[in-house]
Amino acid sequence: MSTVINNVQILYQNFDAHVYDEFVIRGNIGVLHCNLPSHVRDYVKVTSWKRDDGLVILQQRNNDNDRYVVYPSGELHIRIVDYSDSHFMYKCQVRNSLTRQSKESSTGGRLIVTEPQSQVPPRLTHVARHISSNQGETVLIPCVAQGHPAPMYRWSRRTSGQTLDISPSDERRHMINGTLILRRVSAQDGGFYVCVAKSEAGEVRSETQLTVRARPDKAHPSDKLLKSEHIRQK
Repeated sequence: MSTVINNVQILYQNFDAHVYDEFVIRGNIGVLHCNLPSHVRDYVKVTSWKRDDGLVILQQRNNDNDRYVVYPSGELHIRIVDYSDSHFMYKCQVRNSLTRQSKESSTGGRLIVTEPQSQVPPRLTHVARHISSNQGETVLIPCVAQGHPAPMYRWSRRTSGQTLDISPSDERRHMINGTLILRRVSAQDGGFYVCVAKSEAGEVRSETQLTVRARPDKAHPSDKLLKSEHIRQK
C-alpha cells in the first residue's frame, strides 16, 4: 500500500512548466516546446498556447491556412516564420487530468528569427520516434526541419521489407508542410513511416513507428489509481 500512496503523492505534487526561446531561420517552421517534469508527463497535457498580446491558440483541425498549430504532444508550430514573429512571447496552458486543475507555464519563450547569408543544410527540430493512437482517431506525425533554403518534405512507409512513397490522394491522408495527417486510423495503418526533408543544401530523414490500439475503456485515470489502491488495501 505504501508504494501506491507514494505514487499518488508524486503525481499530485506541485510542478512548473517552462517555455524557452528557440532559434528559427526565416521562412521555416518555428517550434516552441512546453517543458514538463518527467514525473507528470503522463497526466499533464498542453491544452492551448497564449501569446502575450492575448491571442489564445487552441488545438484544432489542421488545414493549409493555419499558421499556428498545437500538436497532441504539446508543441506549438508557427509556419512560414517572419521577423514580426519575434515580437511576441508565448506561454503554454496545461491541465492535470488527475486533479483537473489548469495552470500557465512559469516562463514564456520567443522565436529568435535569423537569416543566414549562405546555404544551411536541413536540421530536424521536431520529430516523434513512436506514436500510439486508438483506432478511429486522427494521427499527426510531425517531421520538421529547418535550413536555408527551407526544405521540402516527402513521406514513405516501410513495410514487408519495402519502402513505398505515400501519396496523399485520398481523404484519409493529408500532408501539411512536414506533418503527415492520418484520419480514422485502423490497425492496418500501424508500422514505420519515413520522412525526408530535402533542399539544395542537403537532406535529413527521420522514422516514426505508429502503433494503433483498440479503443480503451472510459475510466478516468484517477479512478483507476484509487481503485488500485483500494485493492491493495484489501
